[in-house]
Amino acid sequence: FLSLLQDLFPQFSPPAKAVYPDLFEALPRYIEKHNLVYHDDWVLKMVQLYETTLVRHGIMLVGPSGGGKSNIFNTLMDTLIEVNATGYKMPRMNPKAVRPQEMYGETDPQSQEWVKGVFASIWERANNKANPYWTWIMMDGPVDAIWIEDLNTVLDDNKILTLANGDRFPMTDNCKIMFEVETLKNASPATVSRAGIIYVSDTDLDWGPMVEGIIRLRPDTHKDVLRTIIKKYAGDSDPIFPGEFFNFITRNTKPVMATDRVGNMSSLFNLMKGLIDGDGCPVTLSDDPDTLAAQLEKVFLYCLAWSGGGLLEPEDRIAMDEFIRKVDNTHMPPCVEGDTVFEWHLDQNCEWSPWDTPKWIYPNTEKLDFANLLVPTMDSTRALYAIKHLHKNSNAVLMVGSPGTAKTSTALMFFESLA
Repeated sequence: FLSLLQDLFPQFSPPAKAVYPDLFEALPRYIEKHNLVYHDDWVLKMVQLYETTLVRHGIMLVGPSGGGKSNIFNTLMDTLIEVNATGYKMPRMNPKAVRPQEMYGETDPQSQEWVKGVFASIWERANNKANPYWTWIMMDGPVDAIWIEDLNTVLDDNKILTLANGDRFPMTDNCKIMFEVETLKNASPATVSRAGIIYVSDTDLDWGPMVEGIIRLRPDTHKDVLRTIIKKYAGDSDPIFPGEFFNFITRNTKPVMATDRVGNMSSLFNLMKGLIDGDGCPVTLSDDPDTLAAQLEKVFLYCLAWSGGGLLEPEDRIAMDEFIRKVDNTHMPPCVEGDTVFEWHLDQNCEWSPWDTPKWIYPNTEKLDFANLLVPTMDSTRALYAIKHLHKNSNAVLMVGSPGTAKTSTALMFFESLA
């Protein structure tokens, strides 16, 4: 962009970069307070958001999940509370969680009385000049013409919300409306042209800073070991090259569902936490530094297999197993021909042990309900193991598979184990 400006106006110098001393002095402290990592490209988006708030009242932060959009809003808002010495509030709603009529308001078909919508109530409460604080109304959900077109009069210079019953609520100077969305492909040009747009690419943050933020929360004896292991197997993340592991997965395999790199690494550490932290963890780590390093590498390899390769078909899992063994086969399980790391798990002493299906006990009843019999298999056993150790830390679990692959049966077996 700057090169284009220089070509069009060669006699003028590029505009000077704006400097905000108070903001840049406070930002690092609040980034650290949120247990985040100061990453220049990501912080630049925060500065762009701040600059946009100075000139626009409707702002859209656009980009794929895992780009740190929510943390951009939250960290900047906390920083501005100190910089501007005033309060900030951020009511958040998903516009697709309710019908458009429930969002703005509708006439009750029985009583014929006007029922105020969710967004209309938030808007009326936020747009009050007497409020001693700023309000950022956050619309966290997909943008489409069904509900966004009714906000065109809000986003343009009129800044007035007009409801179907004739009520008109003007926007006050202490309120702004924000949108956190993944894509604008369903938004009309009329809507996009009225808002300030900031695009957050998946390479502005990527998985490196996210992983570093998680490692900083680990015990001191784990930090350097985990950094070494991650660099060894996953490589480094930068805007051009995502790292050896993700480069292999992208170019040589076909996952059954598209996921982002940040999500994969987040799943890896969620599973790792379930295996080695808290009560009932299946792996006990040693206090000896050398033994600990080997154990953490085994745990990492197990979690890497099921986070990065959990969505792969059997032939792609074999390719992934071969890729990991080419990097280092020292701590991989001793597989025979045809086996992969997916056929093994770690026991209490952090040694590789082959999966074994638990013995099924025949029900002692006069009449069997064959339709509701739940017989454990190798796949259900491995899935239950992962679900158990993710669930105990309140992590969400998504089971993916074609019809007839026992997803429902696996979920029912897990719920029975909680009884």
